[in-house]
Amino acid sequence: MSKKIFVVGGANWYANWIADSVLTDDINEADIVLFTGGEDVDPVMYGKEKHHTTYSNIARDEEEAEIFNEIREDQLALGICRGLRR
Repeated sequence: MSKKIFVVGGANWYANWIADSVLTDDINEADIVLFTGGEDVDPVMYGKEKHHTTYSNIARDEEEAEIFNEIREDQLALGICRGLRR
């Protein structure tokens, strides 16, 4: 049976590496909630000061925090790095 994946962040291709899966637009149907990569998580979200090299998107952080709080105990949550620098 295919796993249903709800992708947060818009980069649906991140879900390609999960075998036997299909995408869903409804978090309530999802077996897996997948947060995609991107900008740094703003340190203010976890009570720290922003470093001068931090590149963040507070609107995205707040939206994703709300989605994170919707995850049920029976759902798997996966996160792709947000904050990795080259």
